[in-house]
Amino acid sequence: MENNEFQELLEQFGKVLGKLETLDNRMSGVESGLAQVRGEVTDLRGEVTDLRGEVTDLRGDVNDLKGDVGGLKVNQVRMEKELVRVGDEVNSLRGNQARMEYDLGEQIKALFDGYSLRGDPIEALKVHFDTRLDNLSEDVNFLIRKSLRQDEDIKDLRRVR
Repeated sequence: MENNEFQELLEQFGKVLGKLETLDNRMSGVESGLAQVRGEVTDLRGEVTDLRGEVTDLRGDVNDLKGDVGGLKVNQVRMEKELVRVGDEVNSLRGNQARMEYDLGEQIKALFDGYSLRGDPIEALKVHFDTRLDNLSEDVNFLIRKSLRQDEDIKDLRRVR
């Protein structure tokens, strides 16, 4: 029986050795997989570091854009105030133009009434009215040009806004 027992022990030992070899092979596979996972973790850490840098850059860009938007808002408020001021000036110029046109009409009427007079006073009056009429015409033309420039400025400001 000793031989039988020895034989059985040898068989069991062989089975245990087979199982150990299987476990050793499995362990090698696990170690290889673990090394691969470690490599992937290292790669992911590098990518996370890169992403953090990009996020930092993006935050800087966002802050720059916030500053730009703030500047644009300030400029918009300034342009709106300027537009109101120019509008008021245009209205004032139009009022001046209307007043001057009325005065010019009155002076032209007086000029025609003066033609009904006779003699040298008519010539003197004619020269006087011609001079006044030329001056008024220049003033009206100046106001018309200024009014047109102001209208163009308003259009430009509206385009900017």
